Amino acid sequence: MRIFGCDAKTIRMIAVFLTLCAIITIAALYHHSWLGRVPPIPLRVTTRRALIALIPPGNGPIYELGCGFGFLAINLARTFPARPIVAIEYSPLPFAVAWLWARVGGYKNLRVWRGDFLATPIPAGAVCTSYLYPALMPPLRDHLRAQMGPITLLNVNFPIPDMHPTHSITVPRRDTPMPDEILVYGF
Repeated sequence: MRIFGCDAKTIRMIAVFLTLCAIITIAALYHHSWLGRVPPIPLRVTTRRALIALIPPGNGPIYELGCGFGFLAINLARTFPARPIVAIEYSPLPFAVAWLWARVGGYKNLRVWRGDFLATPIPAGAVCTSYLYPALMPPLRDHLRAQMGPITLLNVNFPIPDMHPTHSITVPRRDTPMPDEILVYGF
């Protein structure tokens, strides 16, 4: 029997390969969360578009802090081809996927770094984006305050303690009555 021009043996080999890839991915995500970090959760397309629309004009770099698999970073690189985009991810598997996407896509303005964004200097005039879990908000606030601003932060869903956003927008979601909220902060 042939499917898509492949014999049964080839189909079985492909199925085994894809199954192993799925198992390794799931194991890596769970291992990742066992270390006290959360697995990467991509932004919904509507939230991603709304966030990109809020990026202030200019030519300063855009940093994605905790880029996960790189979906937002790729969209930023496409939308702002003249601006440097720096995507930073701590976890090895999501970093590898984001790095590969950037290379395969040929985005010359996109750099994907593996590391701790809380140890990364952020230059004045930069715009930062984040969709992180609440426990990282106080260290992120302290890190951005220590930089030589001004820096703009567009943060999704989790407010920064002891700070008030300069403005925010609500993005409705079809799958739940709770909308996403994009909060804009100045440092």
